[in-house]
Amino acid sequence: MLGSELTDDDQKYREISPIDLLPFGIKQLILHGTNDEEVKVVGSRKYVEKALEYDEDIELIESGKFGHMDYLNPSSEASKSLLNWLKVNAKDK
Repeated sequence: MLGSELTDDDQKYREISPIDLLPFGIKQLILHGTNDEEVKVVGSRKYVEKALEYDEDIELIESGKFGHMDYLNPSSEASKSLLNWLKVNAKDK
């Protein structure tokens, strides 16, 4: 994806790694389907744990029902859970 393997150019990966870029100072929602076979949920858990060390306002929602791409389908239950969270947490500007 980035034109190199992690061991080839660790600096390139650190520059784009969300965990290495913390803190962000914004409210974050991390959605992760525990049925995701492409990205393991442990990565999201580690990210949230690290973000909390910076006192980030962050929430992790895990669901065993969803896989990697399910949140991108606007008619899916995964997408509906995201929209519900946004309704509750969106602030009027």
